[in-house]
Amino acid sequence: MHEELTRSRAPATVKAWIAQPPDWLEILSPVPFADIALAKLDAGEREAIALAEQLSLSSDSIQLNVDELLGRREAERRGLPVIGTIGVLREAADEGLLDLRSAIERPRQTSFHISPAILARLLDDER
Repeated sequence: MHEELTRSRAPATVKAWIAQPPDWLEILSPVPFADIALAKLDAGEREAIALAEQLSLSSDSIQLNVDELLGRREAERRGLPVIGTIGVLREAADEGLLDLRSAIERPRQTSFHISPAILARLLDDER
């Protein structure tokens, strides 16, 4: 995950943020191990799932943020609590922390993809 935030194609604001992370941020890496089911996933999802398992992540109050479909399916198959970026935004909107319609526009300006049907249903629920 840390590597994804420092890649050359990462937005400048993201790279600047991770270059001087806040005090509350703790960067952990999973202990390397061979897992054929994880090998098919991108590095970020692979490490997040491995670390979640190594930390015994199972509480509903803590969720693993995974947007890639294969990663979500693998995490769910392993019984890990999963949420996507849109889910995080929706929960923040439910708590009154942000305006969902405005917040969704930012990731849509990047390579982030959301199904038009899911987006329409989400925004209809906001009305």
